[in-house]
Amino acid sequence: MRQAFVRELLSGNPDLGPGTIYPQLTRGRAQQIAPLLSRLRHSEVSGSSVDLLRELDLLVRPVNWSTLVVSRVVQQLGTVDISAALSLIAQVALGLRLVKNFASESQFRDLLRPPAPVFAFALTEASPGSDVSQIQTHAEPVPGGYRISGVKSWVTNAAFATHFVVFARTVPPHAGNKPRLSAFIIGPSSGLSVKPVASEVLPGAGVGELHLDRVLVGEDALLGQVGKGFRVVMSGLAEARLLLGAAATGACVRAFNDTVERLNARRAFGRAVGNFPSVQDRVAGMLADVLALESLVNAVAGLDEGDARTDPVERAVVRLAASRTSSRVLDAARELFGAAAFVGSATPARRWMDTRALTLLDGSDLSLESYVVLEGTREIRHRLGALSDNLDPLSRLDAFGSHALAQVRARMRRAFSVEVPGASTQTLAAFVRELGDRVQHEVRTHGPDIVERQHVHRRLAGVLTELSTWEALSSRVAAEVARHGPVGARRMIEAAEIWVASASVRLRAQFDLLERSDDGLRDRIANRVYTDGAYPFDIL
Repeated sequence: MRQAFVRELLSGNPDLGPGTIYPQLTRGRAQQIAPLLSRLRHSEVSGSSVDLLRELDLLVRPVNWSTLVVSRVVQQLGTVDISAALSLIAQVALGLRLVKNFASESQFRDLLRPPAPVFAFALTEASPGSDVSQIQTHAEPVPGGYRISGVKSWVTNAAFATHFVVFARTVPPHAGNKPRLSAFIIGPSSGLSVKPVASEVLPGAGVGELHLDRVLVGEDALLGQVGKGFRVVMSGLAEARLLLGAAATGACVRAFNDTVERLNARRAFGRAVGNFPSVQDRVAGMLADVLALESLVNAVAGLDEGDARTDPVERAVVRLAASRTSSRVLDAARELFGAAAFVGSATPARRWMDTRALTLLDGSDLSLESYVVLEGTREIRHRLGALSDNLDPLSRLDAFGSHALAQVRARMRRAFSVEVPGASTQTLAAFVRELGDRVQHEVRTHGPDIVERQHVHRRLAGVLTELSTWEALSSRVAAEVARHGPVGARRMIEAAEIWVASASVRLRAQFDLLERSDDGLRDRIANRVYTDGAYPFDIL
């Protein structure tokens, strides 16, 4: 894989050729984390998630690990305890890595002195949620530093944290003022307090509400530059989104394993429950979905070492794929467990709730879909906008068609000249071409108004998520065939065939909705419901 492949897909221009390499842990790195993964497989959660991380020496150690290594560890932790996986994500992606990337060397050294610090990321507020432009927490400049006041909601690790990464506006919170968001690293301070949040999901993650009542900090508490906090936010969220995908993958692996164990043990009508064709259909689908999601997570984790060059759009796509795939896998697990899914403390129903909550850490799928499409098409929209400003419509079509489109299609023919067993790369190529054409059509049709077309965002993001996963799966299967030959890779090839068949159906449905848009109808129905205030069709 290479950088920015998601943006290439949006352009209809991926580079999937024989030179594409699926990332693998080196032998040295694999040996480095093998003992840790083995301990995780046999771990039992008896205390808080941070207690488990401390026991496994994971509070500071991962700061210099490659993204591929951290992702693999988070995935394994997700099979054990989703709360612990979330705590590690907050500690590494939203704590350690931000401190390393944005703090001064002296700040970094001081913060990592023993005892090991525990970090919490305080961005969300009750009213605007994750809309950083509406943050009300205010850092008032005072001689030598800042006085910070505000309330942060849903802060992971808040109950355990020794240090908080807090985002505050450095202009007063009045309407019309740009927030000039800044990031601060705050340790134990007068005026800082945490109120635990009682929640039925992710109970071990120490989620709490952070209150800052005129907290005084020095200028050395700044993380990065004044007014440049948005960059810190996006850096942290980009890595967190990838690791959320890894954690959700681990949850899916555990759900799959538990389901297979139960199906092997249960019997009905004289045979194992797992032998019924309807059950086998769901098990095969679960396996294919887990393989595909794991392939995407690893593919994106292997693009680089998680530094500033990382493309945040690709990591946002991973998070979307994790949300959708885990929902299918965990729904199937609940169904196959039957009534037992709701019994006990570590049930499929419990795992479903925790994993769904996990994928809300960075905001809803709805906002992420718009971000992926608008950010991913930024260059396309700029290019087509420039053409529209300088050429009449006929010349514009001619210019684009004779130059860029010809290059795209030539690359496509080269890229997909080699078929990957089970991955149907020729079919993938056709879908990618269709996506590229559709993106150009939507941008031309709506112009600047594309920003407000959230129905279009949702469908394009759905297509992009499926195609990104398909590309990663294709790369992984090709690597498996190269190592073991078609016979040795047969099981992976067959699972890929199952996933491709299902994805093709989902893709065609999304393209059909883009072609025959019913957006206006949906808007009218929703607006009438808001007026009604309740379900309008009661038979009485």
